[in-house]
Amino acid sequence: MVLVKFCKNSWTVKPSNKSQKLRMNFASPIRRLYAWIIDIGLLLLAIFITAPISNGLFFSKDAAFADLAIFVVYFLIPTALRGKTIGKWVAGISVVDIEGKIPGPVAIPREIVGKFVSYAVLGIGFIWIIFDKKNQSWHDKIAGTYVIEDNPKSKPSFLMKIIQGKENKN
Repeated sequence: MVLVKFCKNSWTVKPSNKSQKLRMNFASPIRRLYAWIIDIGLLLLAIFITAPISNGLFFSKDAAFADLAIFVVYFLIPTALRGKTIGKWVAGISVVDIEGKIPGPVAIPREIVGKFVSYAVLGIGFIWIIFDKKNQSWHDKIAGTYVIEDNPKSKPSFLMKIIQGKENKN
């Protein structure tokens, strides 16, 4: 059993078998969008670089399965192993479970089934982040994960100054 207490945009989590508390600050919708834009930008860059030299092996009408596999692998493996993609690393956010741990195999349903469901209903699963008090999208709810702000020491310092400046103005 886990006890959770809401306080503004952060939660204190106390697992019943542990005496220590974990504070999670949920990533804002803007920060999550920023990470997604970076990830999509990197994937588009890869497409524009590799498509002309792959001789139809990737990013052509005959290579739909390979293309889909590239997108799934880009999001699945880093999220399962490190709790973040390159975009999330730059934005200073991570995917964690209720105890604040990297999701591991839980990332599989989150990234494949959960994101498919979120996209399939015209993106409403992603827009849900704006209305949810924990800033969870449907794919987070399906997998029982949260996207939280990282410890400031794990973020690129030059980007932290930009992010903090933008968030303090709001």
